[in-house]
Amino acid sequence: MSNNPFYLYTIIPQWGIFLGIGLVVFGYVEKKGKLSTAGWLTIVTTGLFALGVNLFGDLNPHPLPEGNMPVDFQVIALGWQAGIAGILALFSIFLRQRKSKRYSILAILTVAYAITVFFQYNHFIRSGGEKPAVTQEARMKDSVK
Repeated sequence: MSNNPFYLYTIIPQWGIFLGIGLVVFGYVEKKGKLSTAGWLTIVTTGLFALGVNLFGDLNPHPLPEGNMPVDFQVIALGWQAGIAGILALFSIFLRQRKSKRYSILAILTVAYAITVFFQYNHFIRSGGEKPAVTQEARMKDSVK
């Protein structure tokens, strides 16, 4: 178990996305439509959980004096990204039900986006949640005058 107070806010969406992607890919490979639908619904549910954490999780970001980005802000940003993945998965379900030709394109893009969000959660958890804020670099002097 972790010492991080945001552990459940980050680990549940990370593994929910992983499970959803696994079910979608396995359902596609094995030609099992119900497994693919279960994977999409898992990603939608994960997105709803992440949005619920954002809206009702009592996250209150405040600036830090050292110039670091608050951990709350990072959790909120990841939650919105997981919510977007859930919305894309919902549209994938609708296109699949309508047997649209564009389902495969949206499905590939949705899985790619969900993989990106998964690895962002993974990076957040492994880095300990602290990221330095963007700092201004010193201006370079002109070498040619």
